Amino acid sequence: MYPILKSGDIIGFKEINSFSSLIYGEMYLVSFNIDGDEYLSVKCVNRSDKEDCLKLVSYNTHHEPMDIPFAAINAMAIVKFSVRRHMMM
Repeated sequence: MYPILKSGDIIGFKEINSFSSLIYGEMYLVSFNIDGDEYLSVKCVNRSDKEDCLKLVSYNTHHEPMDIPFAAINAMAIVKFSVRRHMMM
């Protein structure tokens, strides 16, 4: 999600219990399985053109959007805030 989020940023989130409460266009933390591999991603969530899927979109245009079946999603949480820590040496 660069440049909104950068490596080392801390995010606060709230888990959601139902897909009916999704706010499309907002940033979510998404845990999902594809072909037996588990992924954890922070992406913007949009409606998918594919049935029973969710479109995960990165703010960084170098990453292609991806459609994830609802059945593959283990957990979701809406990102409520982020904190960036600046260090001086």
